[in-house]
Formats: sequence, structure tokens, C-alpha cells
Amino acid sequence: MHASVILDKMIGDVRRLRRTGFTLVELLVVIAIIGILIALLLPAIQAAREAARRSDCTNRMRQLGLACQSYIDSNKNFPPSASGALGPAWNSPGGTPTTSVALSYLALIAPYNEEAALIKSLDFRQHWWAEVNRPYYESVYLLAKCPTAPQEQKVYDSEPNSSSIVVFKNWAPHYSAINGGKKTMGDVTASASNPYSGIGFSNGGSGGTAINGLMFPGSKVAIKDVRDGISHTALLGEISWDISATRAWLAGSLTWIPVANAKGYNTWCYSSRNIYFGMNVAKRDGKAPNPDTNTGSEDVGNNDVSFGSRHRSGANFAMGDGSVQFVLESTSVDILRALASRNGMGYSKEFFEMP
Repeated sequence: MHASVILDKMIGDVRRLRRTGFTLVELLVVIAIIGILIALLLPAIQAAREAARRSDCTNRMRQLGLACQSYIDSNKNFPPSASGALGPAWNSPGGTPTTSVALSYLALIAPYNEEAALIKSLDFRQHWWAEVNRPYYESVYLLAKCPTAPQEQKVYDSEPNSSSIVVFKNWAPHYSAINGGKKTMGDVTASASNPYSGIGFSNGGSGGTAINGLMFPGSKVAIKDVRDGISHTALLGEISWDISATRAWLAGSLTWIPVANAKGYNTWCYSSRNIYFGMNVAKRDGKAPNPDTNTGSEDVGNNDVSFGSRHRSGANFAMGDGSVQFVLESTSVDILRALASRNGMGYSKEFFEMP
């Protein structure tokens, strides 16, 4: 064979060997395709994770609702959102019982759920800020934490009537009892005949306490008192969005002094709230439009912060029978107030997310 032919063949073989790998352009195309596939799959993966977290949230709230049912079996009434049992004032542990210990409903139902060990040595005769109960104030009630929400948030770590010390801890609960539905910010006389029985005092203060729901400070609502039916009345709701600073899970209310005048319910609530505003709109010490006219700007009382969550499009609510429903964020405030009332406010499934 001629030498030039042999040389050409050898050069061709070398060129073919050099072309067995990827060119730079081909490599970039492959990387771009992989990036596009990841971009397409990532939202689906995140949605699946959120669905799992929301399912976990639903299960935790259901356990709390069922624990309330067990409390009813033992006590013949729903637990109060804050204990009305009298004890010595928080700043004089050895004093004469004069005010309520104000422990939250979470402490009262802990013996009926998996958090029983948490309150093993809790002194139910003392206020939540009493020295003996301070370690429990600074603990975590896992069953009351929504998996979707950040576990740590701003929490007041100072004595009652003080907000001077704020820490970033995971002591605060995400599931709140519902005092009831409140119609106006004005002073509303509390009575069984008024479906909007609630007391609203000065804007920017406590906001007053609605007493037409299933649980409020010092309440003793029996199943027979619920005209709407317990499966049609909300017991607990999510407050796992950013409402600013709040108290730890052990704190039910500032205090509660039972008096003949309905204004005795005017206390600062920590483990329960009124439904006055719509969902995810009103945070503590902030401002929000009037919920009835959707105009203007009102100061938000402590007890009037909005229910809401970090779930997409709504939040979980536990009903009086222990069932849990996902309520849409677009639900009108009037329907939310009806959901919160036990006395003939009406009922509709239009605000529930259907499976």
C-alpha cells in the first residue's frame, strides 16, 4: 500500500478516536436539559412535602380536638380557654386565692393526649407565671406546633402586664381556642340572646372577649348549650402566620376575675382569640381595615388578631366534635363569625375545602 494512503488512514483513525467524547456545546445542552427537568419537578416535590406537612398539621389538631372530647367526658363541659380556678396572685404565691391561675386549655387537656408527661409536675393551683411553673412556660408543646410554620417566633418572656422582654423561642403554640364571633369594636352587652355577645373596649387594647363560642376564659360550655351542634361550631383554629410577639403555650390569659358584670370577661387572652377580622389580615399591635366595610384603618386588639396559617389558601379549624376542616382564606368574615358562634348563627359548608 502506498505510504500516503497509510498515513491518511492513520490520521482518520486518530480523528475518530478524538470524537468519542462530548463537545462543549453538547455538554452545555445536556446540563440545560437537566436544569429544565429539575425546574419542572421541584414545584411538584415542594407541593408533595407541603401536603405531608398539612396532613401532619391536621392530625395534630385532631388529637387536640379529641382530647377536648375526653375532657368533656370527665368534666361534662368543654375546657375553658384559660382556667377559671382561683389561686394566689402570680406575684404572691403564698397569698390568699383571689384571681384565676389562668392556665391555658393546652395544660388542661394535656392529661388526655400524648403531652401528659410534659405537665407531670405542673402546679395547677398556681398562675402560669408563678416561679414553680416557669420551667413549663419555657418548654415546647409539640402537639400544638404546625409543621409548616417556623418553629421559633417572638415570645414575651416577662411578667404579666409587661412586654419588655421578647425572645425568639419555640414556646408559642400555633393552635388557638376560639372565644366566639365579635361584630363590632364598640361595647357590646354580653347576653345569651345576643348572637354577637362580645365586649369590645378601647382600640389597641385587649379588644374584649367574645363569649358566644365553645371556649373562652373561665367558660363551662356544655354540649347541650350548643344550638348549632358541635360538629357545626369551631373549637380551635390555626394562628401560625406572623402575628408578631405572643405568649408561651402555658399562658391562657392575663387573669380572669369572675364578676356579675359581663365586663369581667375583659381580659387579655393568649390561648384563645375572637373572630372579628378575616384570615391573615390583622396582627397584634398593627392596623387593619374595618372587617365589615373593608375601609379605613383600625388598631388591632390583642384578642382580635386574625386566624390564619402558612398553608396555601387557608387554615385548619377543629370543630367541636373533634373533626378538622380546612377553611378557605377567601371565606367572608360573617361566615367565620357564624362558624365561631354556638347559638343559632347558621351553618354552611361553602367555606370548607372539599376533598
